[in-house]
Amino acid sequence: MYLGTAEAVVLPDAAFDLAVVATAIHWFDLPVVLPKLHRTVVPGGHLAVCRTAFGNPAAPLTAFRERVSQIAARRTPVPSGSTPGELDTASWARRLTASGHFVTTHVEEFAWTVELTTAQVKDLFTTFSNWTAAEVEEAACAVEDLGGMVLEHYLTPLILMRRAAGAH
Repeated sequence: MYLGTAEAVVLPDAAFDLAVVATAIHWFDLPVVLPKLHRTVVPGGHLAVCRTAFGNPAAPLTAFRERVSQIAARRTPVPSGSTPGELDTASWARRLTASGHFVTTHVEEFAWTVELTTAQVKDLFTTFSNWTAAEVEEAACAVEDLGGMVLEHYLTPLILMRRAAGAH
């Protein structure tokens, strides 16, 4: 087992057929991590990157999603960084392949739904780094107000890439 941040962990060369980054790519220092992943994936191997977008803009707006939007709208705007948005899959694919370490082979977005109880919403929203404890509690109260269970529509973009030959 390898423990550590993606930037700091020491991984063996050409040891894995597939590397998977699930809902974490936005935290990575890509100029450090992509060459490392290139070295650790075998020639012809793959890198799969997926993220979950909490809220699917193509799905009907639910009463719960409307309440979540109201909670988030009260925040002080955060200056936008250089990272693409969670639903800008094409920009993520370009960013992940710009260094030449990987080549996109497949992009797909999976729409899905899940019913969540008050406790599950509280547990889930607690994992969101940009949500305060008070906001999480407010979202949980919204679930209670709406009957104790809500239907959430999510979207999971997947970007599958093949290790490029010869990149360093």
